Amino acid sequence: MAMSKRGSKNGFVSVDAVELIEDQAKMAKLKADRLASEGLRAEVHWDDFFSWIQDVSPDKTWDAVLGNPPYIRYQYFDRERRFLAQEIFRKANVKFTMLTNAWVPFVLACVTHLAPGGRIAMCGSF
Repeated sequence: MAMSKRGSKNGFVSVDAVELIEDQAKMAKLKADRLASEGLRAEVHWDDFFSWIQDVSPDKTWDAVLGNPPYIRYQYFDRERRFLAQEIFRKANVKFTMLTNAWVPFVLACVTHLAPGGRIAMCGSF
């Protein structure tokens, strides 16, 4: 998952990326470091998105959000993921249902942090 915000000064691009798989997070960090000389400021977080987003300030927004949400039925969540998913619904003031899928709180959290006029894009299997 990557979220980006174009800085208003100097035209830089700032990216927050969240990756669950350690090797992939390390690879993303190496690539981001190489792009730093071209004006990219990237922070790669090796974490579970549901956990990571809990610590993001409610006032923080991004101009663009890109994501690859998980497609896992709620019944297969472990106890912690269930709690975190419910927290996302609560913070967004949206009624929670156990008929949800993991992509619902994922997208909901992203939309909650989207700046006015921002854009969002998600991968999906169609």
